[in-house]
Amino acid sequence: MTANPIERLDVPLADLMADLNRESAAERIAAGLAAEERHQCDPMDAAIAQLACTCRTRAPKDTDYPDWAAWLAQQIAKSDATRRTRNA
Repeated sequence: MTANPIERLDVPLADLMADLNRESAAERIAAGLAAEERHQCDPMDAAIAQLACTCRTRAPKDTDYPDWAAWLAQQIAKSDATRRTRNA
């Protein structure tokens, strides 16, 4: 892949100024706020928030998985050893 030179990608200042002059600052701010509001109004947000409220199972505790901490420590040690070997 060949990178495009900046001259090909850059917008000429005259074009940028023309675009900015077409819209007032208030219009640009309003458009930005509307875009942010649309982003925050995800229709799935309420459904996902309800998952935590309606879940009747208890959260697992360390005693539910007695070997977890030892297994995790072993995995971290393996990862560290592999990284040291690879970078040596």
